[in-house]
Amino acid sequence: MKTKHYYILSVLIFIVGAVIFSIYVYKNYVALNDYLVSIDMPGTGTIRIEAPGEYDLYYEAEDESSNLLEEDNSIPDFALKVQGEDGKYIPVIKSPTAKVYKYMKRIGTSVFQINPDKAGVYEVSGNYTNSDRNQPFKLKYDRGFSDKRSVTVVNAQALFLFPIIVSLLLFLYAYSRERI
Repeated sequence: MKTKHYYILSVLIFIVGAVIFSIYVYKNYVALNDYLVSIDMPGTGTIRIEAPGEYDLYYEAEDESSNLLEEDNSIPDFALKVQGEDGKYIPVIKSPTAKVYKYMKRIGTSVFQINPDKAGVYEVSGNYTNSDRNQPFKLKYDRGFSDKRSVTVVNAQALFLFPIIVSLLLFLYAYSRERI
């Protein structure tokens, strides 16, 4: 193969890598919406638990003026219940740590945590305990959002760097061949 073919190949690898990277990032970031299930509160909604473990429910403010969170990351006078298919309630606790997700222009803060011992469909219901408060909001159920986002970022970095390194090596090889 002639030296100029190595130059052309290095440019093609770089361009194809950039296109694949762009498509991958776009598809995966759009798909992240499926991993944050929205539940209108006060009210009732259902969530699907794929496996036992800890799951977070996040509060996402529509804008700064409608933020219901107190400084301790709780929503005053709000009670949440989670009931399994068998009719048994599982404990809902205040989130022990303030986990935060940032996705596009959205920011969510964990307010509740559940730890179901089996997979299944669960009914989530929440109401204000003080009838004077009745401001609606949305809870976001993290159905693997954090994990999916982390995997997307790591894979995107690999898809970004690999074609650059390969095309750079080909370019340097062609350059060194030319110099001999």
